[in-house]
Amino acid sequence: MKIVSLAIFFTSMYLVKSASIEIFASKTNLKEGDNVTITTQITLLPSYQITVIKWLYNSSIDIAVTTTASSIALYPNIKILFGDRISAVYDSSTGYILNLINLRANDSMTLIVKLTSQNGDIYDVANKSLTIDVKADPVILSFPETIFVNDGNKLFVESILYGRPKPSSNIVNGDQTFNAYNFIDFSNNTYKYFYNLSTFYANSCGSVVLLNVFGNGVTITKSVTVLVQFTPELVSLSSPVVQLENFSIYLNWNSIPSGTCPVTYNIEFLNSTYQIVNQFYGINTTSVSIANEANATIFKIYAVYNGTPGQVLTQPIPPPQSTTTTTTTAVKTIIPSSKPEISARQASNGLSTGVVIGIAVGAVVFILLIGIILVVIVKKKTSSSSKNQNKIIGGASKAIKPDAFPLKDNRKGSDEKDYPPSKKSQDPDQMIYAQLGAGGGRTGPKPNPINSNYAEIKVDDMGYPARGPTSDRLPSNPPPYDDVSRRYSRPPSETFDDGIIV
Repeated sequence: MKIVSLAIFFTSMYLVKSASIEIFASKTNLKEGDNVTITTQITLLPSYQITVIKWLYNSSIDIAVTTTASSIALYPNIKILFGDRISAVYDSSTGYILNLINLRANDSMTLIVKLTSQNGDIYDVANKSLTIDVKADPVILSFPETIFVNDGNKLFVESILYGRPKPSSNIVNGDQTFNAYNFIDFSNNTYKYFYNLSTFYANSCGSVVLLNVFGNGVTITKSVTVLVQFTPELVSLSSPVVQLENFSIYLNWNSIPSGTCPVTYNIEFLNSTYQIVNQFYGINTTSVSIANEANATIFKIYAVYNGTPGQVLTQPIPPPQSTTTTTTTAVKTIIPSSKPEISARQASNGLSTGVVIGIAVGAVVFILLIGIILVVIVKKKTSSSSKNQNKIIGGASKAIKPDAFPLKDNRKGSDEKDYPPSKKSQDPDQMIYAQLGAGGGRTGPKPNPINSNYAEIKVDDMGYPARGPTSDRLPSNPPPYDDVSRRYSRPPSETFDDGIIV
């Protein structure tokens, strides 16, 4: 609710010989929206009569008049100022009454009461005044919603304010405060103020200025955005253009200074004949990447603000570079994290495909390693088994051949023959005990076998210790010491290795 106050100033009572006038208001501190009753009381001297009483608005406009001493009437034209908010009545106990309701600041006035009295042929005139002041809180009647200024120009702003008494104001922009350098009074509690602000540039676009208005103990504010009209400058790259061997192109650039005003970017990729092979318009980021652009050899980029295109940057695209390095030199390649043409779902699918391929390759490598290890182990076991078949556990490492000691079997058939010892098994005199080292051998002829109670080891046709069905075969060439008791009826035990048994 607007605050309005009324200051009523009574002029000194003007006394005449014939009468006196008293005028007062029912309320002394008026504000807009209040109601007030103005009472006029007349005191006449004996033998004087009231001729006429008039109530005037600012000494020039008639408000009301008495037709008789006990009546009061309003002038029709007063409705132009007050409408139905004014009324007049006579009360014999109190006097002449003017009622004003829903007061406005423009209702402020100097009310003058003019009395004309008569005593015979003598006329006398008396005047009395009352000042009514209705105060109003300040109101911003006019201030632009958006302020436009060209790049590099100073800003001039106007505002129209309402209030009683006259309000004061200023404009704040950042840490700067600007007071009005001039104003116009429209004489109806309305004022026009003029402000001269600082210079605005493109980087100030979108800044906010604040209008502050003070009056009648009240402060009101209004903010407005400043839009700077400018042509975007030349775009500069934040890193060199990168093209990989798969013809993927990565482009990064610096943003154009524009305050908080939005700037977009247009990019065109051209071939060697300057024909457009790909283009991106309305980009609001500072990076872009495209794939499989083998035909693109040149690119163009420029900024756009509020429909105004800026200067165009044209550069060639470098040839593709390998994504692998064979030296220890660190290579820094800036690849943008944001790719406008690749959706989040596509990126997720690409990541999943890479993971699956990695797992598959790892599994194949693992299986190959296991196979190689198994082959090496089998080969090693086979080689070890072949070498150990010619050895007798617990004896010398020299293999025993079936014809080394021909055995004679008295039980063999008459058609069987004795086989002479193999010449291959006859060792020279100096070598049969060569394994004993120097001085460990003998120099004489090979001694004859000594009769022994030790059983002979059964061997197969190849000279290896006999097992299984071949172990039941009798020796084919019994040695000269065949008087040794043989245990042919006892099959060889499966619990001993191919060694000599006692």
